[in-house]
Amino acid sequence: MALFDTFQGGTIVYYLQPGDPGYTAPDTNGLIVYPQLLGTAEWGCYGTQLDVFGTALGTGSANTASIVAGCTQAGTAAKICSDLNVGGYSDWYLPSKDELNKVYLVKSSLSFLNITAGYWSSSETAVDVNFTVLNTAYAQLFAQTSNSQVSTSKSNPYYVIAMRSF
Repeated sequence: MALFDTFQGGTIVYYLQPGDPGYTAPDTNGLIVYPQLLGTAEWGCYGTQLDVFGTALGTGSANTASIVAGCTQAGTAAKICSDLNVGGYSDWYLPSKDELNKVYLVKSSLSFLNITAGYWSSSETAVDVNFTVLNTAYAQLFAQTSNSQVSTSKSNPYYVIAMRSF
């Protein structure tokens, strides 16, 4: 299997490397994205702190589970991913900030992406400009070549990418 091959319901976008959380030699493991955009959505639960501050590789799944458990708002980015059941796989999640960045780094090889748009991560921003953690989360602006990860209002509509680990 190579990068961008179809595998386990999606497209391989990253292989874990020595030093990455979850890397276990000699196993081959990594990240897969569902090869279709799932529309745009709010991150959701504006005004609610969910304490999903995990940004590292391997934290997206736990972040998503916490968001879905703590946010009953319908149609949120995390809920859309969590509800996805395709190809016999139902363990899709909204990627963490660092997991989403792996997709950003290979965006030109993923024809289904809108590379002029922004995408949600599952990572809340620890502190926003008003020193509150209730209203912001990280998104990644795929059109930018630098400073592409931004803290933004949870009420903004951004694209949703579903990810799973293997």
